Amino acid sequence: MPRQTPITVLALGGNAILQRKQQGTFDEQYENVRSTATQIATLVDQGLRVVIVHGNGPQIGATVIRHEMGRTKVPPLPLHACGAETQGF
Repeated sequence: MPRQTPITVLALGGNAILQRKQQGTFDEQYENVRSTATQIATLVDQGLRVVIVHGNGPQIGATVIRHEMGRTKVPPLPLHACGAETQGF
């Protein structure tokens, strides 16, 4: 049986997407993700098998705040739904 390349697990905390001293705008977060993805692609090009996991804390927190602030207009979502809403962001 051929030996498979080990899997490398990369754990990206929510702060990898929203960095210190940033406001958290879409453009800032998008650029942070683009930069990180470029670096991960280099690892894949080198033959690593990569699995990515993400903490998502700051993104969920911001979404919860949005829902709470808008609660007089629309019903807020529960925390687990806010988590689902931010996945794949």
